[in-house]
Amino acid sequence: MNFHKTHANYPPIHETKPITINDLVVINKKFMGGGMSQSYSAIYIIEHYIHLHKFNYVVEIGSQKGALSTYLANNASISEQFIFETYDIQTKDWFCREYEGCGHWFHKLETISPYIKFFKLDIFSEEAMTHIKENIGLYKTLIICDGGNKAKEFNTYHKFLKKDDRIIVHDWPAEINMRNISLDNTIQVDNPWDQYCQSLGSLLMPFRKV
Repeated sequence: MNFHKTHANYPPIHETKPITINDLVVINKKFMGGGMSQSYSAIYIIEHYIHLHKFNYVVEIGSQKGALSTYLANNASISEQFIFETYDIQTKDWFCREYEGCGHWFHKLETISPYIKFFKLDIFSEEAMTHIKENIGLYKTLIICDGGNKAKEFNTYHKFLKKDDRIIVHDWPAEINMRNISLDNTIQVDNPWDQYCQSLGSLLMPFRKV
């Protein structure tokens, strides 16, 4: 069917690659039509993790293409139960439709929902740390470390958390493991969620503040 003859006022259609059954446990696949650097199991785990622990403030470090960001933005906006912020220092992937970027849609959601915000900002900048620390003081918090330096993200931000807050690291143990992080007696692996993450092949590792 000639789509543009029958729907002359619609915009051009961007071609994307089809998903196969083998893709369901593999990272760097599509979700909601956009690019995602997590597996489908990671989405399932993160949503249930947020629901179970009733977080009021969720921070994603590393927006990249933005499928997970947009999914969590919809979750926050629909439920109106938590604030969602996502941070990235670059927007090349975020806005590139040919690379399955979702930024164009996230920013439309921002215009109608007060619960979500994208920041083009260095997560280690004083501005970012001050803002996030202030919100950690006000809300029960979950931080998702999935940027370009996950060990530094974890080592920096877990120190700002308070009791019963959580922090999740992605790409465990491929890019980050116990040798890369600094633990003390205030932070520990969140059992049994670590086992769920491993059994479902999510590459997530959750920690909780004690």
